[in-house]
Amino acid sequence: MKGPIALATVIAALSAVMASPVHLHGQQPTDPADHAAHHPGTPTTQAVPPAVPASMESMMSTAKLDELVKKMNSAEGAAKTEAMPNC
Repeated sequence: MKGPIALATVIAALSAVMASPVHLHGQQPTDPADHAAHHPGTPTTQAVPPAVPASMESMMSTAKLDELVKKMNSAEGAAKTEAMPNC
């Protein structure tokens, strides 16, 4: 008898949470102008974008990649697995 009562309690609790207003579930977005009022001495600068990854030298060349694709597509059965490079 405890099982059905527990299940009904869980269902009722989840229903109450889902039926409650959205502002009870999380933080509301703030107006940027209002937010700036809380930090009057902070300069408004843009963040520095992340550095660009190293050049394409670390990647396989297109010719090598095309060769590997041809090799793997032409292989059959277990040979397909053996055709894959060990990275």
